[in-house]
Amino acid sequence: MTPITAWLALTALNATALLPARRALNVAGFVAATALSFYVAHAPLGQPVIGEPAAGQYQVHGARIDDGKAIFVLLSRDGDEPRYYRLGYAEASANDLQAALDAQFGGNGGGISAEIGESGDAAFHAAPVTGEIEKVPEAAIIQEAN
Repeated sequence: MTPITAWLALTALNATALLPARRALNVAGFVAATALSFYVAHAPLGQPVIGEPAAGQYQVHGARIDDGKAIFVLLSRDGDEPRYYRLGYAEASANDLQAALDAQFGGNGGGISAEIGESGDAAFHAAPVTGEIEKVPEAAIIQEAN
């Protein structure tokens, strides 16, 4: 269901519940409920959070870079649920994020961290791998019969 379809469905429900009496209070309630339902329809349907993330350190769970337009990232902080943000595009931030993604998915990384500044600027860093990863030898799934 698209956000506009969900909003129209919620508006129709609001209209059937609040407008039959046509009192001023009901009309005001309908207007308020319509505005609230517009936000509710957009919030859970994969749209980025409105506004910038608060300044601080974040863990990056996923990212997409739209060259010259925006940087879309899924961020979490201190074990909170990840939230989806749309950051302004900056060439330096995009290059840092791409380098961190390349290191992470090239098998050399231990995660990606983001540092959001007070002005909303973002810096991305590949977290270093700490310690040795224990390597387990591959085992045959099907054994040959003797």
